[in-house]
Amino acid sequence: MEHGVFAANGIFGLGSVTSNAPIFAVPRTPGGMFVDEAEPEASMAASPAADDAEGTEVMALPFESALAMNEKLGGCAVRLIDARWLMNHADRGQKMLPRWNLPEEAFADVNALRQGGLDERGCYRIASVSHGWASREHPDPDGTTLRLIVRALEEQLLSGGGAGRGGPYGLFIAYMSIFLDPAAEDRPPAETALFELAMASVGDWYSDGKTWLIKVANAAHTPAATRGWLACEAALASLVKPPELVIEMSDEVAAVANTDADFDVFDDANDDVDDVDGGGGDGGDNPFMAMLLSGDLGRDALGAAPSVPLPPDLFCEQLAQKAFSVPADLQVTQALYRRGFERELSRLVELRREGCGWTDAEAGQLAAVVRTRVFICLERISLGDNEIGDDGFCQLAAAWKSAWEASEGQVEGGRGSGGGSGGGSGGG
Repeated sequence: MEHGVFAANGIFGLGSVTSNAPIFAVPRTPGGMFVDEAEPEASMAASPAADDAEGTEVMALPFESALAMNEKLGGCAVRLIDARWLMNHADRGQKMLPRWNLPEEAFADVNALRQGGLDERGCYRIASVSHGWASREHPDPDGTTLRLIVRALEEQLLSGGGAGRGGPYGLFIAYMSIFLDPAAEDRPPAETALFELAMASVGDWYSDGKTWLIKVANAAHTPAATRGWLACEAALASLVKPPELVIEMSDEVAAVANTDADFDVFDDANDDVDDVDGGGGDGGDNPFMAMLLSGDLGRDALGAAPSVPLPPDLFCEQLAQKAFSVPADLQVTQALYRRGFERELSRLVELRREGCGWTDAEAGQLAAVVRTRVFICLERISLGDNEIGDDGFCQLAAAWKSAWEASEGQVEGGRGSGGGSGGGSGGG
């Protein structure tokens, strides 16, 4: 028999439950008590769009504003890459091209993505790609990252038995989807403006809970200076995105590609080997195989168990230890995480994290997030098939009680007032 925490009418307690799936039933927060100045963006919600020209109702996509034509600037902030075009492009031996050098047929038909509806997994037909950069000049000069992206599409999304069942997909690949040209000094003003618009919400492409993420692990293209961005993208994806929507691809672990292990090469514990060329035939100097043999699997970009959100202050503190090729990008990624944390968790209704290998430590980390009072819409948390004990559930119960009391103005100072962002991180 396991112990679960339940909440009813703001009163929290411990109760024995016979189910192996402990569930928190979270009371609704008093209206407006925790709401930030900005309400959740209506365009980001999974709701039907306006009727098309023929009067048939079509589905709205996330990020409609980023995909829409900006008449003043003469373009869209973001353009998605057509998945099948990319496969054909790679088959011809081509490499990634910057957006300004792509033909029109390279871009996905946004109307087709809307009309295609959700895929077999209930997701939008959109996948974002997270990958390292070989250099500031070009992310993938030899095409190895591109080939891994294509493999993910072939095996997971576009095959007859895949989630897409052969339907269309649009890909967000930063180098190809936005006017990202680090070496450009004389970029046209309109492109600069569109780039700035895209960057303001670029983290949303990774954090959205109903889009796919393709994480490409390529040792030769993961120098130390790219770890900051990769850590940010991975952390954004871990906020609400179900683990099964993250497709991990690596040329170095192809032999174990069919396992269920959540594998990530950006763990700080391996900083001393990440720069080793992964081309060794026997894997003796291979950082990926070193992680596999050491058992360091199932870890995210900051060394925590999968899908454990971090309070922004704690994440930003750890992110500051990462390397960036452009120092100013530290502030950019920190701001993106804060935005994603508020945007995704403030509108979350149910958090399902069964079978993630969570222990009391992860429960304490989640309790720290609860104390930020970001969960203004949350009703249920499912934590079955984890290794959380009484101590972890007590931490969560105390955090919910503290947040609830603070929302009603019942606690001033002391236990109920420490819920600022990151203020309760010691609970982990």
